[in-house]
Amino acid sequence: MIRYLEKIRGLTLTVTFAGIALLTGCAGIAYDAARSKQDAIQLPLTALPDGAQFDWTAGVDAGGEIRIESTFSKGSTVCRVVSEAERIEDNSSRVVATYCLAPNGEWR
Repeated sequence: MIRYLEKIRGLTLTVTFAGIALLTGCAGIAYDAARSKQDAIQLPLTALPDGAQFDWTAGVDAGGEIRIESTFSKGSTVCRVVSEAERIEDNSSRVVATYCLAPNGEWR
């Protein structure tokens, strides 16, 4: 299950996504976490303003926090820069990433 929570102007927005884990073991957890994060970022990157922060989880083994840093255009494509802190099992990482809106409406 993936859930993110966002507080904007005193309101709390919570969205939950349900999914089925198809793989098991360490590789399965990493795969499920990556897929869960990809699913979880779609609505927030579309709807939330720069500076917003949201959390995602994939079961008890993975999760993270994403902050939308900025938005820019690359030609006719809208892109967003985010800072991410994530945990998959006992491994933690921090990265800055750029997601761009694909023609099919998905952030990649």
